[in-house]
Amino acid sequence: MEADSIVTTETSPAPSDSQRLAALKQAVGEVMLRDAERLERRLAGLSRRLRDNKPISRGLQEVQREISRARQQLSQREAQQVTLNYPPDLPVVERREDILNAIRDHQVVVVAGRPVPAKPPSYLRCAWSWGEVAGA
Repeated sequence: MEADSIVTTETSPAPSDSQRLAALKQAVGEVMLRDAERLERRLAGLSRRLRDNKPISRGLQEVQREISRARQQLSQREAQQVTLNYPPDLPVVERREDILNAIRDHQVVVVAGRPVPAKPPSYLRCAWSWGEVAGA
C-alpha cells in the first residue's frame, strides 16, 4: 500500500463529565432567570455527585435537554413583538417626550401630578415600556 493512500483520522476525545458540567454551568447564563435557578440547583447536585465519584452522565443529558428547551423558550419570547397602547388622554402619555428625556438625563425622576381615574401605577408601566426607547 502506498503512503498516499493511507488515511488517518484524528478524533478528539469525548469531553469528560467535569468538562461537560462546566460547559452546562456556563450555558445556564443563556436562559431565563426562572429556569436558571432550577438548573443551577440541578448542576450543583451533579457537582456533588461527581465529587463523590458517582455517575452523572444521565443527569448531564437531562440538564442539557432542559437547557435546550429553556433556550428555545427564550428565543420564542424574544421573537414576540409586544405593543403596549395607553389611552392618549392620560396626562403621562401627553408628556411622554418630557418624561423620556428626564429618564435619559437623570438618575432619579419624580413624576407628580393630579390623580386621574386610572390605575395608580399606570405611569410606571408607561415609563418602563418607554425605557427601551430612552436607553434607560
